[in-house]
This record gives sequence, C-alpha cells and structure tokens, in this order.
Amino acid sequence: MLSLILPTYNEAQNIRALLKEISHVLEGISHEIIVVDDNSPDKTWEVAQSGKNVQVIRRIGRRGLSSAVVEGFAAAKGDVLAVMDGDGQHDPKILPTMAALVQKNHGLVLGSRYIEGGSVEGWVESRHFMSRVATNFGLLASRHRVSDPMTGYFALHQSLFRKIKRHLRPRGFKILLEIISWLPADAEIVEVPLIFRLRKAGKSKLNAKIELEYLWQVLSLLLKGRGKAPQMLFGILMILTLIAFAPRVWNLRLLYLDPDIRAKVEERLRQEEQWLLSDLAVLEVHEDWMKIRHRSHIRGADISACYVARYTSSVLHPCPDAS
Repeated sequence: MLSLILPTYNEAQNIRALLKEISHVLEGISHEIIVVDDNSPDKTWEVAQSGKNVQVIRRIGRRGLSSAVVEGFAAAKGDVLAVMDGDGQHDPKILPTMAALVQKNHGLVLGSRYIEGGSVEGWVESRHFMSRVATNFGLLASRHRVSDPMTGYFALHQSLFRKIKRHLRPRGFKILLEIISWLPADAEIVEVPLIFRLRKAGKSKLNAKIELEYLWQVLSLLLKGRGKAPQMLFGILMILTLIAFAPRVWNLRLLYLDPDIRAKVEERLRQEEQWLLSDLAVLEVHEDWMKIRHRSHIRGADISACYVARYTSSVLHPCPDAS
C-alpha cells in the first residue's frame, strides 16, 4: 500500500483541489492519504477532512515541515511512504511511477526538477540561481549524488525508513536532505522528472528563518561526519563565510530578489549626478528607501557620509534622521 504524507500550513485554498487530483491519479491503487497540518489559522485541517481516504493529523503546539513528515511516516500503514507539498506545485501524475519503483528496489525515488524532462514553471533567473547554490551546498553533507536533494517530492520504502529513523533530527523544511545523508551506502536511489508547477493560491513559506534553519541543518550534518572529508572541510569553510557575510546579504536581499526594487534603486542612484557611481556604496535596501554611503576618493583623508534616499524623493537625509 502507498501512504502519501501531505504536510500543510495555511493551504485551505489549495488542498481540496489537490486531494481530488490525487484521488483520480491513484484510482485503483491501494493507498491512504495522511494530511499533517500544523493547526493552520485558515483551517486547512478542516477542509482536508472532506477528502477521500484521508486521515488528518492536526498538530497543536508543534510546527515544522520536516517533523510533520516524520510524524506522518510514523502513522503510515503502507510499505511505500511518499511525500509531496500541499500547495499543488507537485504533479501527482508521477506518483504511480514513483511508488512502483520503490516497490521494485526498496530504495528511494525522488522527483527532480533538474534532470531531463524536469523543469520549474515561472521562476525568475535569480530564484534559479539561489536554488542551484542551495542544492550544491546541501550535497556537501551527503555521500550520495543526486540532482535535486532540495525537492520535497519523494518516496521511500518503509523498511529503509526504519533503518535510518533513529538518526533523523527533523528541523526546517528539507527532510529529504536529512534522509539522503543517513542512507546506507548500498541504498538505491532513482530520480524521475518533475515539472514544478506554479502555485495557484496562497503564499510561499520561504523566509529568512527557514534559510537559517537550512544552514544550521547542513552544518549539523557535516559536524556529524556526513559527506566526504574534503566536502566536510569545504562546507564548514563555506558556512563560516556565509555567517560572516549574512548581515550584508540580508540588508541587500531585495536588490537580488525583487526586479522592481532593483529598478527603483538604479533609477534613484542615477539622480545623484554630482557623484561618481564608484564613490557610492549601497548599505541597505528596503521597499521604500535605501541607505547609501558616499566616499570622496581624494588625496588625503577620504570624506565619507551616510544618507537615506527615498525612491520617490530627490532629497537625501543624513542616516541619523532615518526612521
């Protein structure tokens, strides 16, 4: 039997249609669906109860996708354990293929966005770049090479989960990375193409807290000896570098992630025609304003001043007056 785990939080707008789609795809296949909901304010757990073959676990006082998946696995009755997101971005059509492969090899099967036939709908280039960086970073903590350790769509055999569950310390969103890191060396891993669909409703859960949890997860796995020695050393050095630059990256995150904000910053800087662009440093970027430092590179001591510049005003305000 296939046990499908759907970890959810505030997915009431998506879950009903997703459950109908899953039931249609799995018609004729013995299965159960376990929705593990973190007591969503929008009552996702209540909407999910109307689904066919659906068991709902409403968690009160417990939060986190990874721990929700492990709790769902513990309640599952099937010999094939599968996980997919509850927002509809994972295509259920590949579930029968994934389940059949797990039954065949008793290993791990994951839906990959990065093999031939896989893709991502609607991402801007900066999002692709960040995903690639996070993917390669995560692989430092694994002795198994896969193309997409960040995917949230995977299936594994119950017997394989029992072998590794005592090692798992579920935190954050990337439970698959934890699982891959603890797999036996002889475990068979198969990847199938996944088209990662656009979210139809609701908001992404990705935020700075989740990103920091991911960094800590990778560091913890490296310190526990997961991965190969050169990878471990490189990974620890990379984490230390990221920690050193984290405040700077955070202050400028909108410049990297939001094309509209980036255009506003560029336009506002062009208004300061009295200065060379090489004399300007952008310190912080916000939705309505940015903080810049001007340093005149002249003979003797460089003259430096900090200003707050609003995108809708040509007036510069000294930094102490920023609100």
